[in-house]
Amino acid sequence: MKNYINNLQLSISSKNQYIRTISAFINWIQDEYDVDLHIKLKRLKEQKTIKYTPSDDEVDELLRAYDNKSFMNCRNKTIISCLIHLGLRAEELLNLRKDDVDLKNGIITVRKRIGNIDMQLPICNELKLQLHKYMTRYPLDSELLFVSRNCNKLEVSHL
Repeated sequence: MKNYINNLQLSISSKNQYIRTISAFINWIQDEYDVDLHIKLKRLKEQKTIKYTPSDDEVDELLRAYDNKSFMNCRNKTIISCLIHLGLRAEELLNLRKDDVDLKNGIITVRKRIGNIDMQLPICNELKLQLHKYMTRYPLDSELLFVSRNCNKLEVSHL
């Protein structure tokens, strides 16, 4: 089995998925038929890679690239600001509703985050200002905070 897996033209993480699946099957056989196969498959070591993180200057440059003069620019600048300041996952961001934003108290409620627990996140003044511009200049006929030009829900792939 080790030779078979090692000879597969796959990434290490894919090979490890094979190992997990085969190990689960071996455990099922041992439990179902009350036998001990004495087979232990160890997962392969994966290289740890550090994901690229933009510098503060790069983030500032990205935000300066968008003005608030059009709906798309204002929306995109607000999306980037939310991602930066709140650390949301793409799906969480795109599921935000207008009523999740409480500018008066400076809080955004993120619904059903990890473990189905809603979270209330504080909004910094910079983000509060950007959200205010977006929500007042471009009032949309949608419950969602971020939508397409046609008021359709944005998909993660669009983000």
